[in-house]
Amino acid sequence: MKADYIYLADNDNATCIIEKKEIIKNRFNNIDWKTIIVVCKEIESWYYAGLTEEEFKKLGIEKPGKYKNTDNLIKEQFNRSIPKNFNSRVDFMIEVLKAYNLNTVINKQSNKSLLYFIGKYQIN
Repeated sequence: MKADYIYLADNDNATCIIEKKEIIKNRFNNIDWKTIIVVCKEIESWYYAGLTEEEFKKLGIEKPGKYKNTDNLIKEQFNRSIPKNFNSRVDFMIEVLKAYNLNTVINKQSNKSLLYFIGKYQIN
């Protein structure tokens, strides 16, 4: 990519990716259009894409089988799935990242926007 940064954003309520990029471009005048990556639907869906069923169980996440495909996982579902033994959402997200594995994402094929990102930017 040859960029100093990548700006990741949730699609949220934009009607399409181009609209969301325009919103970001208008907010940050100096941002390069090519560095903006829009996650379909929400970035929280990427967190669960990199966990095995075993990791879900270790973290205490109930019903791990329902996260085999995370394309439609939204922030509210993610928040409700956080086990009560975590002090905060941030603490939980850090623990998820400790268990995270990009090969799991690729093997599970569980999130189309993350797979696109990995392929486009040759991350692995």
